[in-house]
Amino acid sequence: STLRAKPLLDAVGYPGTVFVVTSFADSGAPLRWAGIEQWVDGPHAEELRPLDWTELQALHDAGWEIGSHTVTHPRLPDADDATLADELDRSRAAIVQRIGRCDTIAYPYGLADTRVAAAAGKAGYVSGLTLTSSHRRDEPLLRPRTGLYPTDRWRERVKLSPWFGALRRSRLGGPLVEALARD
Repeated sequence: STLRAKPLLDAVGYPGTVFVVTSFADSGAPLRWAGIEQWVDGPHAEELRPLDWTELQALHDAGWEIGSHTVTHPRLPDADDATLADELDRSRAAIVQRIGRCDTIAYPYGLADTRVAAAAGKAGYVSGLTLTSSHRRDEPLLRPRTGLYPTDRWRERVKLSPWFGALRRSRLGGPLVEALARD
């Protein structure tokens, strides 16, 4: 899907960012982790084919950012310190070795806490992206982002609207946004 999006972004003059789970880029095996098992043998199984290093290099050469999504896609807040450091260090090192740089991480499942953010900073990341209901906090290694999914339909327009962004930055926004997300 990333390679299908590239011509669309090229047409409007925007580069993209892709976050790589490096073990899949290395092996070529279909993406597989908790929460996507139902897609492995489904009609969209091809969407689980990871980009390889040649494709990632071509995107980088076209101005795209290549960021980390760890080595194996674990829930980082649940990882012990050694596993956390290993996932962050090895993923960043693999991308730097293959692409030349890696400044950003999108935390798997959008989950990170202050311990994970500190470990990401120690590993050399400049920015870390979460998926949170509230956007009140904007720290470089705990930067909120908005997830868009095929099932969003009407919610996509809401999530991208200026008033929704203002709501997410408000004190009441977090609980209300979480309630909308569950509907």
